[in-house]
Amino acid sequence: MPNVKDRLITVEADARTPRIVAVDDDAGTLAALRVALTRAGFQCAPHHDPRAGLAAATEPGVDALIVDHRMPGLSGPELVRRARAARPDLPVVMVTAYASLEGAVDALRAGADEFVQKPLDPEEVLGTLRRLLATRPKRRVLAIGAHPDDVEIGVGGTLLSHVASGDDVAILALSRGANGGDPERRVAEATEAARRLSASLMLGDLDDGSIPEAGLTVALIEHAVSLVRPDTIYTHCAADRHQDHRAVHQATAIGARTVGEVLAYQAPSTTVDFRPTRFVDIGRHLAGKLHAIGAHASQTEKCAYLAHELVRATARYWSRFCTASYVEPLEVAREASSVEPPRDLTNAEVSDVAA
Repeated sequence: MPNVKDRLITVEADARTPRIVAVDDDAGTLAALRVALTRAGFQCAPHHDPRAGLAAATEPGVDALIVDHRMPGLSGPELVRRARAARPDLPVVMVTAYASLEGAVDALRAGADEFVQKPLDPEEVLGTLRRLLATRPKRRVLAIGAHPDDVEIGVGGTLLSHVASGDDVAILALSRGANGGDPERRVAEATEAARRLSASLMLGDLDDGSIPEAGLTVALIEHAVSLVRPDTIYTHCAADRHQDHRAVHQATAIGARTVGEVLAYQAPSTTVDFRPTRFVDIGRHLAGKLHAIGAHASQTEKCAYLAHELVRATARYWSRFCTASYVEPLEVAREASSVEPPRDLTNAEVSDVAA
């Protein structure tokens, strides 16, 4: 096997600070929670109004919810039920001033994972949070592209959905895009785009325009798989006019043969033979996807297909096959029966496009 370690530039993702929404109508309790969480290294979004807290708890990137049991206007249990409907995976701690079995049962029936009693012990709250976050299932994701901007165009919103669910995301770009501009500039742009996606980055040095289907391409993918150990891989589809894209699709089939779930995304050069059967709701992440694409300024300056209105229109077009407003389409290249879909992704609604 070729020595692949020297053929990659690797950039680690910045550690993301967990974001906690705290909802309590008592100003003193809310202030104490904010101070304790901030000192412990969490981001805290405090809300006195339970309805505003509910809206905040269902935003992308929220890692946990702390909510008071009894509040005017919207009770803690009802807030939790509504939050759970939008984010079934969201860890929830309910705060109660009533140390009774009835209060505990009420909290757990509403969907809370844990409850703590007032007056609050900051260490108890922090310990409960850390335990919930540590046991939260996390998926590992690898997105593979031939060129530095391919992944952002194809599955930028999907990757942001993974990040919002707490998953680890890595990107492998197999070339440095020399045909599209100065390689050093493109490496810098790819690094910034990965930062905007909260993803780690691996950049290969294969020849842009002549990426082979086998040999070093397969070796680079195998090496990335060994480093990331992904549960899910996103890669190019086979129905594509660009030779590099087709080659990466074929090489992924070999280099990622041990991975249970492989999904193929659309590129601007994808042909009408692309037949997606899975559609990921990216409505909450469309702005983030456009922000990541914008990091590739050398390409957005000259490539009409990267115009924001066209990217937005493409995501809107694919929504005709499901109930979401903006989606990214995917072909299933491989799907193990034991693989569960990412928690924050709305890809359960499947239409048979070929029908």
